[in-house]
Amino acid sequence: MRLRISSVLSTISVFALFIVLAASITAIGIKLAGPAMWQAESAAEQIVVQPGDTLWSIARVQAPEIDPPRCNRQNCGFKWA
Repeated sequence: MRLRISSVLSTISVFALFIVLAASITAIGIKLAGPAMWQAESAAEQIVVQPGDTLWSIARVQAPEIDPPRCNRQNCGFKWA
């Protein structure tokens, strides 16, 4: 009985060691990746909305070649969030 308890405790200890090791490696990897890992692919453009501006008028100024009401993710090729 005593040998079985010792065996179970050894197994639990080894399992806990692997969990701590995996967590440490993950934390080191995240730290080494730095802030670049969390940055967006491209910087967003800031637009100041004036009185009277609508979503469609702003869209026409920014992308005059695209018909905004007919644009969606599939047929315009944009990577929208």
